[in-house]
Amino acid sequence: QLSAVGGERWDILDFGDLERDLARKLCDSDIEAVLLFFDAVHIRKLRLSNCTNIKGSCLEPLRGSLMLEQIDLSFAGDNNIGALPASLYILNSIVERECSSLRHIQFPDIREIVLDRTESSSEIKHFITKYNQMWKKRDNVSCSKCNTDINISGGNNIRWMNIFGIQFYTCAACTRFFCDECASEVVEDKPELGRVDMQMLAFCAHCQKNYCADCKRMNRCQVGIECDQYICCDCNYLRECSGCTFKMCGDCFNERRCDKNKAYCDFCE
Repeated sequence: QLSAVGGERWDILDFGDLERDLARKLCDSDIEAVLLFFDAVHIRKLRLSNCTNIKGSCLEPLRGSLMLEQIDLSFAGDNNIGALPASLYILNSIVERECSSLRHIQFPDIREIVLDRTESSSEIKHFITKYNQMWKKRDNVSCSKCNTDINISGGNNIRWMNIFGIQFYTCAACTRFFCDECASEVVEDKPELGRVDMQMLAFCAHCQKNYCADCKRMNRCQVGIECDQYICCDCNYLRECSGCTFKMCGDCFNERRCDKNKAYCDFCE
């Protein structure tokens, strides 16, 4: 199964490519053994989606890494949020390095733990502050479209990550950067790709990842003008209006659902 994780590029480890049941059985010692096998100091991208059985200690081989560019910690979902502190310990050692290559971090949904004001909440907020400081110290972080320095165009109050661990300006797939102006640019409609009125960089409301138009097909909630959510093709979380073929996000469907488990868009109500 190592070939499924590493593919042809052994500097990119994606455990999301494993069968979901197998990924869920992996423990920290399993992940650590794989990291050591592939020589952790040379790993650029690590995605741990579906590895819900780990506690974060498996990241020890990555301590102080200068090569790591991207890490997906979405394994720490609702049932495994306790894995974050150990993960933050390693991430701190990486962002503290002056020559760190880190470009993108994907956290799970940490809104509840941040609002709880617990010790874990303080640790997360402290790390996010350090992470934003790391970005502000970097010179010439250029938009991949217009070559504008994002730190300059964003002003003194620029934040690369908000308090809920959501990173801005960066595509979660290719890790290219986009300034605010280019990110909000509407790409040409391409029905053959399933894209309709998509921004150059759009945020999936379900998996909480930003994707550029070149990497992921995004669908927009069509229920009404009050909702503007995108859902990526991987999540496929859109529901169909009970009266027509318009698509709506799960939030809108639940808000509009009647006793017969049906929901209608503005045009069909």
